[in-house]
Amino acid sequence: MSELHVATVQALWHLSDLHWRRKDAAACLPLLKRITQDFFYTSFADRASMLIPEMDIAGKGGDFSEAIAHYTDRLREADSSVLPDSTDDGVLFYLASAYDKKGDRQKAAKYYSQYLHTNRTGDLAGRAFYALGILARLQGRAQAASSYFKEAAAIGGAASASRDIADLLYQTEQYSEAAKQYAQLAQSSDSAGAKQLYQSKVILATLRMNDVPEASKLIEAFEKSYGKDHPNRAEFEYERGLYYYRKEDYATARKFFKKVGDDYEDTRFGPWGRYYVAKILEVTNKLDEAAKSYENILTKYPASDVTPRILLSLGNMHFNAERFEDAIRYYQRITASPEKAGDILPYALNNLIEAYESTKLYDASLKTARDFIERYPNDESLIDKKIKIGTLSTKLGYYDQAILQFQNLIGEAGSLLEAELRYNIGEAYYYKGDYQQAILEFLKVPYLVSKQGKVNWTATSFYMAGQSYEKMSKYTEAIGMYHQVIERPGIDATFKAAAKKEIDRVKLMVKKNSE
Repeated sequence: MSELHVATVQALWHLSDLHWRRKDAAACLPLLKRITQDFFYTSFADRASMLIPEMDIAGKGGDFSEAIAHYTDRLREADSSVLPDSTDDGVLFYLASAYDKKGDRQKAAKYYSQYLHTNRTGDLAGRAFYALGILARLQGRAQAASSYFKEAAAIGGAASASRDIADLLYQTEQYSEAAKQYAQLAQSSDSAGAKQLYQSKVILATLRMNDVPEASKLIEAFEKSYGKDHPNRAEFEYERGLYYYRKEDYATARKFFKKVGDDYEDTRFGPWGRYYVAKILEVTNKLDEAAKSYENILTKYPASDVTPRILLSLGNMHFNAERFEDAIRYYQRITASPEKAGDILPYALNNLIEAYESTKLYDASLKTARDFIERYPNDESLIDKKIKIGTLSTKLGYYDQAILQFQNLIGEAGSLLEAELRYNIGEAYYYKGDYQQAILEFLKVPYLVSKQGKVNWTATSFYMAGQSYEKMSKYTEAIGMYHQVIERPGIDATFKAAAKKEIDRVKLMVKKNSE
């Protein structure tokens, strides 16, 4: 290659590299493509070929198909290669990034994870962890997101992600790690306002760690820098109150909360301070006073973000007193404005399901359970909600729907719940009037119970099998089922006594019928 050609390709490369560092895809892409076309025989062409897809990913408005096709081809080449470990480390990362930009989160997560399987250090690893954190947060998996962000922070090289990382660590109660992130942000920030914000966050995280002596030192230093009349004062006092509340030192906590409610009532924390004064009345069993205090806050601060918590507290107080209609009204006020409810919404929905069921409003309970599943598809109580849909369907007389719901859950729920699901299937058949099929399901249950929980499924299933035989006028078989309850080891004496009464009842009935 002539010296002129060498100089040309080097100039093109340096210019494209400048635009690449600026992420200016419009300027960079034509230069990279010219290198691959006009100087395909040089090492610069190989390097340019690698960067073209990333610039395609960085560009706006594209469908990223060129990048996806390019990196997919690279993976196929590596898979067919006779050389071990022939895949370029960056291929998986950039393929994941292309899918991420395209909006295919499932494939993006797959390839980011594959990349991290063999690459746990370096800038790309940090970016992969951060990207997985973003994807997890979009799915509502806050704990997983914070774990990914923590890994990204440990690797470094993702400075722009630090605020996101710090905030999510704080939100998921990983206060020690959050404090470290905020401290680093405060140290590196050039903005006086941002520095003050991050320093205040360090103090708040330290208070949440229950390290009041250290927090007090930090507050003293903070006030030397910004004066005592700073905007964070109310929040610091409020967090001190929370510290004593967590320790169940309600007398000291009340002093802090009352001060916040009285002295800072025009701030966001004024209503929150008053809320905790009322909450202390509630937890110390002064329920009438607590209810009046809650209602006063709702009247005085109707726009406060503490409102959903107050409504939940009032709803729960009525629920615990079995005033279910009153509880429903408060829960409904929360669910009517889901965008304002925040993290209170799942609790309100969950309690509303139970309150509706307690008042035999099964349709409303079923609808709310489905709404919960749609809103929180990754919630840990999801299986319980799906079982609830089945039991509510049975109560509504939708027996075939209930049976199908339970049958579909057997594979999803696993062996630990199969006994409960089989019992529920049997119960649906029983109320449907198909007693023979109900018996078949009930008699599977004792062989599926691995350990007894709150419900003794073995005793209950034998009892219901007996009831089913009675419906079919097979009294000898029914008595046999009740005897199983008496004879089986591990069944509580209360169940055995009840089974003995059933046997006596059936024998008496048979005797009367034969006379």
